[in-house]
Amino acid sequence: MLASAVSDLGLLQQVAAAPPTVLFWGRESPGTSSKEVGDALAGISERLGEQKNHRTEPDVILDFGRAGVVFFEAKLGSSNDSKDNAQHHWDKYVLGTPAFRDAEMAIGTRLYQLARNWRFAYELADDRPFCLANLVVSKQGEALEPFARSLATTDERQFREITWAELVAAGGSTPPWLLEYLQGPGISLSS
Repeated sequence: MLASAVSDLGLLQQVAAAPPTVLFWGRESPGTSSKEVGDALAGISERLGEQKNHRTEPDVILDFGRAGVVFFEAKLGSSNDSKDNAQHHWDKYVLGTPAFRDAEMAIGTRLYQLARNWRFAYELADDRPFCLANLVVSKQGEALEPFARSLATTDERQFREITWAELVAAGGSTPPWLLEYLQGPGISLSS
């Protein structure tokens, strides 16, 4: 379902025929045959100087091999984390990297979690295509534009805001348990 949704939503220009390696909060899902992606995330964390008990843990990662990587920052009942530079270590994520076009603009948005995930997606993908998808109940639109402009995006390096309704619609056959769960928080799947 996720591979179909990634393709239908255009999160990657092409999606590999083989199922992706799936990680939830930085850990491979059961049935994953290798630890390569999780180990690569841990390596990025160590290079950036994160503490082992305070690592960046993207909500969902789909690694399609050479076809690319999709990171999902999933928001259901909360908004994106907002942190200022004085209290957090923005510098290690946004400075000294080609991942950001405008580091100061990124910091000014206060979208700390999205900035961290963008840096990790950029590093993990390396020369492969990638997308950071901010998965939300309803789109924030203009509120995210400064953040999007701060990123070094290309046709193959995307930041997208998508709704749960769009993801479910793109996935085709949705398991009943997921529909029930999503209806609980009051998400309209018809829009």
